[in-house]
Amino acid sequence: MTYELNLLLCLFFVCRANRAQDYGLSGMAINDIYSYLTFQVKADKDCEKNYLLILVKSAPQYFEKREAIRATWGDINYLSNVSQTVGNTGKSIKLVFFVGSSSTEDLEQESALEREFAQYGDLSRPEFIDNYDNNTFKIMSTMFWAMEYCPDFEFAIFVDDDMFLNVNNLLHFLRSPETYPEVLKPNTATSSIHTLYAGKVIHTSPVRNKLGMYLTVDTKLSCNYNLYGII
Repeated sequence: MTYELNLLLCLFFVCRANRAQDYGLSGMAINDIYSYLTFQVKADKDCEKNYLLILVKSAPQYFEKREAIRATWGDINYLSNVSQTVGNTGKSIKLVFFVGSSSTEDLEQESALEREFAQYGDLSRPEFIDNYDNNTFKIMSTMFWAMEYCPDFEFAIFVDDDMFLNVNNLLHFLRSPETYPEVLKPNTATSSIHTLYAGKVIHTSPVRNKLGMYLTVDTKLSCNYNLYGII
């Protein structure tokens, strides 16, 4: 069974949160915080007629991971070519890295990020401290950016900067989900490279295990997550 999911990987919270101190907006619902999201830089050029937005969650210190993506599956020339040869929609693929502020006043790191943006123009920087506790806000900021600053797209996918995304296979899947992977006609020697896991809809609730890294306390989120999809 396949599912029609325009946002291929997303976690969107619609419950009320009693406290949001880490964000500096205590006492507000998470949905209300959505309206207050701001960005140092937006990477909002070339936001017309995109078939696919690739939203990459990164962190200030992970320059080498971003460089690895730019040199491999996120190379702008490769994305341009694959969008025309496989996507064949006359539309583009846009990749953006989302990086918050340094957890310390690291002026050297902030200067390096400014130079990186000047060189590549592919950083979008929401204005909050980039740490694990603010992961929810970072995910929200990517969705906010897509809908508010780059809304002319058909699909968006959200990935981490330590993931490999097979853009070629993904585009084949988006074009023909009912016939994938047969549409690729793989031979027995290469069939494994055409594997794409897709269509899983998650039914879950916040983790309450106080010993685990995924703990979500009642004061931050007191009800279940909405359904979300993962590929």
